[in-house]
Amino acid sequence: MNKISKFGELFRTNIKYGTLLFLCLLCTNSYAQNVVPLYNVLDYGAKGDGITLDSPAINAAIEAADKAGGGQILLPAGTYLCGSIRLKSNIDLHLSAGCTILAADASMKAYDESESFGGYPEYQDGGHTYFHNSLIWAEGEKNISITGHGMIDGKGLTHKDTEKAGKVLGGSIGTGDKAIALKECRQVTIRDITIYRGGHFGIIMTGCDLSTIDNVTIDTNRDGFDIDCCKYMTITNCRINTPRDDALVLKSSYALKKPVLCEHIAISNCNITGYKCGSLLDGTYIPEPVGWVCGRFKLGTESNGGYRNISLTNCTFMYSSGLAFEEVDQGRMENIVVSNITMSHVHHYPIYITTGCRNRGPKNVTRPSTARDIQISNVVADDCDSLCSIIVTGMPGAPIRNVWLSNIRLFFRGGGTRDLVNKDYREQGTNYPEPKFAGWTPAYGLYARHVDGLYADNLTFRYERKEERPAVVLDDVKNVNISNLNAPTADGVSQVQTIEHGEAAVILTAGQSNADGRVPLSELPEELKTYRYCYLSYGSGNFENATGEFSLFTPRVAKPKIEDSWGFDAVVYKQLENLWQKPFYVIKQTMGGTAIDTSCEQSTNGWFWSYESDKSLLKAFEHQIDDCLPNLPQNYDIKCLIWHQGEGDQNAADRYYDNLKTVISHIRQHLVEKTGQKKYDKLPVIFGTFSKDSRQGSPVVAEALHRLAHDDKNIHVVEANDLSLLRDKLHFDAQGAQILGKRFYETMKQQKIVR
Repeated sequence: MNKISKFGELFRTNIKYGTLLFLCLLCTNSYAQNVVPLYNVLDYGAKGDGITLDSPAINAAIEAADKAGGGQILLPAGTYLCGSIRLKSNIDLHLSAGCTILAADASMKAYDESESFGGYPEYQDGGHTYFHNSLIWAEGEKNISITGHGMIDGKGLTHKDTEKAGKVLGGSIGTGDKAIALKECRQVTIRDITIYRGGHFGIIMTGCDLSTIDNVTIDTNRDGFDIDCCKYMTITNCRINTPRDDALVLKSSYALKKPVLCEHIAISNCNITGYKCGSLLDGTYIPEPVGWVCGRFKLGTESNGGYRNISLTNCTFMYSSGLAFEEVDQGRMENIVVSNITMSHVHHYPIYITTGCRNRGPKNVTRPSTARDIQISNVVADDCDSLCSIIVTGMPGAPIRNVWLSNIRLFFRGGGTRDLVNKDYREQGTNYPEPKFAGWTPAYGLYARHVDGLYADNLTFRYERKEERPAVVLDDVKNVNISNLNAPTADGVSQVQTIEHGEAAVILTAGQSNADGRVPLSELPEELKTYRYCYLSYGSGNFENATGEFSLFTPRVAKPKIEDSWGFDAVVYKQLENLWQKPFYVIKQTMGGTAIDTSCEQSTNGWFWSYESDKSLLKAFEHQIDDCLPNLPQNYDIKCLIWHQGEGDQNAADRYYDNLKTVISHIRQHLVEKTGQKKYDKLPVIFGTFSKDSRQGSPVVAEALHRLAHDDKNIHVVEANDLSLLRDKLHFDAQGAQILGKRFYETMKQQKIVR
């Protein structure tokens, strides 16, 4: 080879290696630019010896990373005794294999003070309300993660809360009570970690979105996951052992000071168990004796906003309660899909769907809880407690709508007696929604009540011991289709039994402010504080709370600013409860200060009872009735109209006779047209007059009431001339309201309107 050739070969070789070196340097520089900065907590003073309080050092590392724009906080193998750890945006708290974050004892006072709730009413216990007094917490941060194969041991956390016998006591528990607590955070990832003894909640996330929980193991002494007011979240591949409380719970509390839906949550491939705390992790798998509750997947109980677009699939349950879907705080529960579930050794119930009116929220919210469009399929469960069948229970006048049950195999222990089919199974009402407290269900396989749209296909039920209940009991269920039911029953016991009831009574109530009442709740008699059978649909013109569905009556005005007051109608309804001892319904439309005659310019906000008005309360009332009728039992009977109004018409008193006659005629004719029942053209009507001391009472209006009663034998007048008023000289006081209510009821009895 000549010199020129050797030089060329050497040049080409140098160029090749130079290019490779340049590319390596370029890649190294690019890699260096993309490496996540790592902050080893040992460099910030952490010892990891289980004795030194390491949370100050960990927080120092987080602060350093936060100032630099983020990074990974590395906890190498070791035991880190900690109080509160404060996560920041763009931080990955990484627990290496062999690492344990050990919660400090309360006596060390290592947890942050609870934040202020601003004096806002606390409708949920302190565990849902306060976040800063937690082992690991963040509020308002984004792009945060807790990862690694290490462990969080909440040994020093309390599992107690600030609720007693269903009553929220208010305030914080005062020490560390949660392993991980995240509020209003975005882009959260929790992956691969283990939580042991998580306090009140192993993980609580409130108002968070765009989040992932994956491959997490929790073995704890209270709740596992509490997902509250969150959206766009996936929970996958988790193992959750909670022998003394709920495993995986979606909630919708008032912790954000407003109702917020929990929605767009997808859950899959999880194991839920009820072994003794710690025995999941150590592999002994010791079943916990059945107590208050054990395990389960639950929607509720806190449910002010509700749940929407929830999916649960490919999950297993062992020594646990089953599925509990509970909407009891005036939210909505809809578009829920469950599939491919296995259960063994089921405590209390396999499937429980209910609505109620616990109504733990602002008093001026009057809409009822609702549930609709729930689909459950491909479920197999063995060794089910026979206390409860599948339960689907709505409320009188507010049914659960559209429930699909398909391909379900349930094997019960049996033992139900024949008399249980006639049991007065309690209405959910204001009760805490736990089937254990209601006792044995009337059916052993499926019990449904107050449901509109129940579609069941390919259900198989079996029992081990003697069982004398029907397989299916239906009570106030409309639009039902049950096919391919495979369920044995004892001799002489129907496979499917429908409960027949007598007529369902309906009362119409209308008028102005005295029809609502203004007596302070502080003067409410003890006997009027609790209602069990009266269900109310309330409307007031275009108030947003107007609804065609019913909720359990409470003796307070269903409008903002005046909700802490009651009136004579509460007395009427209590008397009817005592008489009937079964559900009845009230459709009520009222607005204070309103007149019939459109010439009365002082009528509230331009609303009138005249049909000719652009803002017609009469039209609103008729529209409300139309909305209510489909929600009533099929055998309803409208008993009468209670009417107290007229003070607003004192400037048109000479026309009151004709005006009120027209209103009553409209209501009667509307009922005839909508129901097809001619009898309502003679619907009984009961008027109330005014106190002689009323500053707006008109003798001419009172005389018109008596004339109408004289001319129409189905109209009756209750005299209130002698009754006492509040200091406003307009509204009946407590004594006057009680007397007037009793007089209305006595008139109903005397005229044989009710019996």
